[in-house]
Amino acid sequence: MGDKPTLKTPPCELKKKNKILGKNRIIINILNLVFLGIKHMDWMGGQIFYLKTPLLYSLLNSPKNKKKKKFSMVVNKFSF
Repeated sequence: MGDKPTLKTPPCELKKKNKILGKNRIIINILNLVFLGIKHMDWMGGQIFYLKTPLLYSLLNSPKNKKKKKFSMVVNKFSF
């Protein structure tokens, strides 16, 4: 009567799965950043680290309209 509802996979297995997924996600994110950085190097010269991802760019504080204009320019420079 006092039994906990049974999970399909034991909690320790779930933890392992989540750890692996988390690591993979981090690796993929790093690879994406590196790849974008390389793409930017081709045409941005010295400003390699100015804009790598929309997320990083949104962290830089600048007026919204300027941000949109700048980002659309970046997207137009290379196709994903």
